[in-house]
Amino acid sequence: MALIDLTKKIHADAAQQSDRIIAEANARAKKTQEETTAKSELARASFEAEMKNNIEESEKRITASAYKENKAALEKAKRELLDKVFEGALATLEELDKDAYTQKLFSLFECVPHENTITVIHAPKNRITETREAAKKAVFALDVIADENITGGAIMKGDRFEYDLTFKTVIDGKKRESESHIAEILFS
Repeated sequence: MALIDLTKKIHADAAQQSDRIIAEANARAKKTQEETTAKSELARASFEAEMKNNIEESEKRITASAYKENKAALEKAKRELLDKVFEGALATLEELDKDAYTQKLFSLFECVPHENTITVIHAPKNRITETREAAKKAVFALDVIADENITGGAIMKGDRFEYDLTFKTVIDGKKRESESHIAEILFS
């Protein structure tokens, strides 16, 4: 074989070898690209599923938190309404006219046992007369002392005890007794 033929053969073999290497490289590149695309799609699907789950969980937490806050606000509003009702009742008692005030105080004095040695009655300074009349009507002949800390009702004191018959204490007691029942009626 002549040198030209040998050179042509080497070129042909080299071109063939080059085409085979390029084809193999292209096949590997295509396979790698397909694998990368598949992994990328899988990662994207996993990420999207995780994000969807996170969003759903966040929405649930936000909804639950909002529900809890709304419930707390509603409970607060209910409590404030009940407080206003009882505060109104206290104000009404404290503003009773002379006869109604005396009668209300007398009804409280009737609940106090007479066998106790009550020595003094503390009353609001602007209701001394009504307190004396109610005590006399309830057969308590006691000194009545003005007390600036009392706005309505009275406190009957003895040597070892006292009966707190102030309207505030009476209303607070009624409030504790009936608060849940009233709330049930008003807010059911």
